[in-house]
Amino acid sequence: MTDATEVSAVADGVHMVLRGFEDIASRLGLKRVPAVGQQFDPTCHDAMQQEETAEHAPGTIISEIVPGYYLGERLLRPAMVVVAKPPTPTDDQGDSSTNGEGETD
Repeated sequence: MTDATEVSAVADGVHMVLRGFEDIASRLGLKRVPAVGQQFDPTCHDAMQQEETAEHAPGTIISEIVPGYYLGERLLRPAMVVVAKPPTPTDDQGDSSTNGEGETD
Protein backbone atom coordinates (compact mmCIF):
# COMPACT_ATOMS: atom_id res chain seq x y z
CA MET A 1 0.00 0.00 0.00
CA THR A 2 2.87 2.42 0.53
CA ASP A 3 3.73 2.26 -3.18
CA ALA A 4 0.31 3.63 -4.16
CA THR A 5 0.67 6.60 -1.80
CA GLU A 6 4.18 7.34 -3.04
CA VAL A 7 3.07 7.20 -6.67
CA SER A 8 0.18 9.58 -6.01
CA ALA A 9 2.50 11.94 -4.13
CA VAL A 10 4.90 11.99 -7.10
CA ALA A 11 1.99 12.57 -9.50
CA ASP A 12 0.74 15.44 -7.32
CA GLY A 13 4.24 16.95 -7.31
CA VAL A 14 4.47 16.74 -11.10
CA HIS A 15 1.06 18.43 -11.45
CA MET A 16 2.17 21.24 -9.10
CA VAL A 17 5.34 21.82 -11.15
CA LEU A 18 3.31 21.81 -14.38
CA ARG A 19 0.85 24.35 -12.97
CA GLY A 20 3.79 26.54 -11.89
CA PHE A 21 5.30 26.31 -15.38
CA GLU A 22 2.00 27.20 -17.04
CA ASP A 23 1.56 30.18 -14.69
CA ILE A 24 5.05 31.55 -15.43
CA ALA A 25 4.67 30.84 -19.15
CA SER A 26 1.40 32.78 -19.34
CA ARG A 27 2.99 35.74 -17.51
CA LEU A 28 5.81 35.74 -20.08
CA GLY A 29 3.34 35.58 -23.00
CA LEU A 30 4.02 31.95 -23.97
CA LYS A 31 0.96 30.39 -25.63
CA ARG A 32 0.31 27.03 -27.26
CA VAL A 33 -0.51 26.99 -30.95
CA PRO A 34 -4.17 25.93 -31.36
CA ALA A 35 -4.21 22.63 -33.21
CA VAL A 36 -6.82 19.85 -32.83
CA GLY A 37 -10.05 20.76 -34.61
CA GLN A 38 -8.47 23.72 -36.43
CA GLN A 39 -7.83 24.01 -40.16
CA PHE A 40 -4.23 23.26 -41.10
CA ASP A 41 -2.21 26.48 -41.40
CA PRO A 42 1.32 26.05 -42.76
CA THR A 43 2.44 29.24 -41.01
CA CYS A 44 2.05 27.64 -37.57
CA HIS A 45 1.61 23.88 -38.19
CA ASP A 46 3.89 21.18 -39.60
CA ALA A 47 1.96 18.25 -41.10
CA MET A 48 3.77 15.09 -40.05
CA GLN A 49 1.13 12.74 -41.42
CA GLN A 50 -2.18 12.64 -43.27
CA GLU A 51 -4.96 10.27 -42.32
CA GLU A 52 -7.85 9.26 -44.54
CA THR A 53 -11.12 9.87 -42.76
CA ALA A 54 -14.72 10.68 -43.59
CA GLU A 55 -15.37 11.92 -40.04
CA HIS A 56 -13.49 15.21 -40.50
CA ALA A 57 -13.36 17.78 -43.27
CA PRO A 58 -10.21 17.65 -45.41
CA GLY A 59 -7.49 19.86 -43.99
CA THR A 60 -8.74 19.59 -40.40
CA ILE A 61 -6.14 18.75 -37.75
CA ILE A 62 -7.22 15.51 -36.08
CA SER A 63 -4.35 15.07 -33.62
CA GLU A 64 -1.30 16.85 -32.29
CA ILE A 65 2.02 15.00 -32.12
CA VAL A 66 4.13 17.81 -30.60
CA PRO A 67 2.67 21.10 -29.37
CA GLY A 68 3.78 24.37 -30.88
CA TYR A 69 4.30 27.64 -29.04
CA TYR A 70 4.09 31.39 -29.57
CA LEU A 71 6.04 33.89 -27.49
CA GLY A 72 3.87 36.94 -27.83
CA GLU A 73 3.20 37.13 -31.56
CA ARG A 74 6.40 35.29 -32.55
CA LEU A 75 6.22 31.60 -33.43
CA LEU A 76 8.81 29.68 -31.42
CA ARG A 77 7.96 26.22 -32.72
CA PRO A 78 5.20 25.06 -35.07
CA ALA A 79 2.84 22.36 -33.87
CA MET A 80 3.49 18.96 -35.44
CA VAL A 81 0.12 17.56 -36.43
CA VAL A 82 -1.86 14.87 -38.25
CA VAL A 83 -4.19 16.27 -40.92
CA ALA A 84 -7.40 14.72 -42.29
CA LYS A 85 -7.67 13.93 -45.98
CA PRO A 86 -10.64 12.51 -47.87
CA PRO A 87 -10.78 8.73 -48.21
CA THR A 88 -9.67 7.36 -51.55
CA PRO A 89 -12.58 5.99 -53.56
CA THR A 90 -12.69 2.22 -53.64
CA ASP A 91 -12.98 0.47 -57.00
CA ASP A 92 -16.15 -1.56 -56.40
CA GLN A 93 -16.79 -1.79 -60.13
CA GLY A 94 -13.66 -3.84 -60.87
CA ASP A 95 -15.51 -7.16 -61.40
CA SER A 96 -18.55 -5.73 -63.19
CA SER A 97 -16.49 -4.40 -66.10
CA THR A 98 -15.70 -7.89 -67.38
CA ASN A 99 -18.18 -10.48 -68.60
CA GLY A 100 -16.43 -13.40 -66.90
CA GLU A 101 -14.30 -14.38 -69.91
CA GLY A 102 -11.72 -11.60 -69.57
CA GLU A 103 -13.43 -9.42 -72.18
CA THR A 104 -14.92 -6.07 -71.37
CA ASP A 105 -18.58 -5.32 -72.03
